Amino acid sequence: MKNILSKLLAIQKEIEVMPKEGFNDFNKYKYLMEAQVTIKMKELFDKNGVLFHYQSEITETKDYQGNKGDTQFLVTVKINYAFIDVESGEKLEGVAYGQGADKGDKGVYKAITGAIKYIYMKTFNIPTGDDAEKDSPEIKKQITPVTTIEKRKSTYKPTSNVGTSPF
Repeated sequence: MKNILSKLLAIQKEIEVMPKEGFNDFNKYKYLMEAQVTIKMKELFDKNGVLFHYQSEITETKDYQGNKGDTQFLVTVKINYAFIDVESGEKLEGVAYGQGADKGDKGVYKAITGAIKYIYMKTFNIPTGDDAEKDSPEIKKQITPVTTIEKRKSTYKPTSNVGTSPF
């Protein structure tokens, strides 16, 4: 497990801010495009000898009325994924879910794309340079800054009997 973890850390260290270059005209918001993330991740996976593999499964589909009165199809997918060290065969596995909505047949693809983009963003701590909650006074009141690893250690409460601390 040491090899794959070292390689994933090396990848994380090379990732810088990825500004949101996409714009949703209908809902008027900026977003991080899938191509931005995938191109960078492919480059770093290739450089570090890591393979990303996934399998998807549709777990639910629902029909609902869209904003324009049309029928939309909401699809939920489960993604079983792994980061694999191609030299040692070690792998780090996980599960994620994604949802996609479309009036045609693209809901599945949107769900898979969104889930994989989220896996990359959260696994490698990819910053976008903004914070959707930064202007919310309710959120600011709830946040208590933890500035040192010692403070984190003092507030850590294990959720299982594994016996290892993440610090």
